[in-house]
Amino acid sequence: MSQINARRLAAAIREAVKIEIKPYVESYSAIVTGLSATGVQFRRAGEDTGSEEIYAVLRNQHLHVGDEVAVIQVGKHPFVLGRIRRAALGTPTYTINANAGTGATLSIAGTDQSGQITLSTGSASVGAGVQFIFTFAQAMVDTNYSIMLAPSSNASADLQGRFNPTTRTTAGWSMNLRIAPTISSTYAWFYWIRPYEQ
Repeated sequence: MSQINARRLAAAIREAVKIEIKPYVESYSAIVTGLSATGVQFRRAGEDTGSEEIYAVLRNQHLHVGDEVAVIQVGKHPFVLGRIRRAALGTPTYTINANAGTGATLSIAGTDQSGQITLSTGSASVGAGVQFIFTFAQAMVDTNYSIMLAPSSNASADLQGRFNPTTRTTAGWSMNLRIAPTISSTYAWFYWIRPYEQ
């Protein structure tokens, strides 16, 4: 058989298979609806309700509920290829600890992933230890994440080596000072939260 005829036969077989056999592989976009330590739940984009599927966690994709992802499904097994669109991230909340002093205030400008924290200590009763608790708008799947802090004010820079995050949980983390802060002073830090690569 000549090469030309062989190519024609192969093309004819491919067309016949395409007609006779239901496609085994399909791709679509999906919306992440849930996260856990064992898997990610999602539904096809454009569907308000319907069956939701679970597949193995891919932590290095840093998925959040509401993210749109590209999915390829081989038979009954779906796999996420990557994120198409990032969901709008919520604003984290906080609880000020008594160590920050009487009348202390705090603000967070950012998301669960990054931003700036500004702490204004109170007029009395400041102390070393936990100053505030940072609470994620969306809880982490597990505690496999890092917290990076950088001073963004002179007062915070003066504390370099004397502040650190502590008590890391899926709900959030605490900010610790190894020395008592100055009364009625403003401290500010940039923060970055990043899940460990898998």
